[in-house]
Amino acid sequence: MTPEQRALLVNLMESSSTLEIVLRGHLLVEAEMIRILEEIVPFPAHIDFDRFSFAQKTSLVAAHGFIRANDIGAYRALNKLRNEIAHDLDAEPGPRELANLIAAFGPHLRMLKGEVEDDDWQRELGAVVAVLFLALEGERNKFVAHRESVRRVTADLHSDRESQEEGTRS
Repeated sequence: MTPEQRALLVNLMESSSTLEIVLRGHLLVEAEMIRILEEIVPFPAHIDFDRFSFAQKTSLVAAHGFIRANDIGAYRALNKLRNEIAHDLDAEPGPRELANLIAAFGPHLRMLKGEVEDDDWQRELGAVVAVLFLALEGERNKFVAHRESVRRVTADLHSDRESQEEGTRS
């Protein structure tokens, strides 16, 4: 997690503004999806991920295994909530919208969220949106670590083979 992301996440979880939680949280989740896509696409410079909708990014990230099938609905629910707020001047999300978002969580996201419930529904909303971000970040970190270990093993194998070839030549 970058320092900027950490600061945004902390602000998100401490905010009392529903608009800020949903809009900034959505942007934070979307930015993490873009980071994932940039990691897995061989030539990311050839794609402008900003031109993809949130729904398309969600589908691509899920299709590559970074979002579990039964958790996709939670990301869609966040996007739906964001769109309601962004396109309706009178939108006043409340505890019902929080409950709808939590209801869309699959078992994995529920496990990450835990049993913690806050008396302040806005603070809980911030925590729920943070879980969506942290789940993506965790999957991306596992992928990056795996890729690096494969690179190290491949480099070691390549180095061993070169050493063996040099030994044969001597």
